[in-house]
Amino acid sequence: MVLIAALLIAASSPDTAMRPPGLALAFTAVIQVDEPGKASQLLVDRAEAMGGYFSRRTQEYLDLRIPARKFDAFVDSLPVLGLIMEKNLETQNLDPQRTELEARIKAKRATLEEHYRTDRARVESRLLSAIARVREGGST
Repeated sequence: MVLIAALLIAASSPDTAMRPPGLALAFTAVIQVDEPGKASQLLVDRAEAMGGYFSRRTQEYLDLRIPARKFDAFVDSLPVLGLIMEKNLETQNLDPQRTELEARIKAKRATLEEHYRTDRARVESRLLSAIARVREGGST
């Protein structure tokens, strides 16, 4: 018998019933299985069928990302694999990270818009200078 550890992470979204948006769920389980390779592949296949994916995989560890609306169904299906030796559920509020990222994106956009304005003004100035030289009979 071999143990396989799986970490499932799901971020709640506005369409997830009973969970506020911005809440991440982290479920860790240690499952005793006869064939860890087959069990890992089964978990990956199940996660992908539910719209999830794996982000890290070793012989004895699996890190999966599961859509929040499928999280409970995925967790409920784990006992079929083998004996669950240990399990843990944690929650984390992602709103502060989201707020910080939104602020950073806003600042980057403002910087980019300022760059575009400056660049546009520089191009217009060069264009007007070239037009004025042509009108004066000079060359560009």
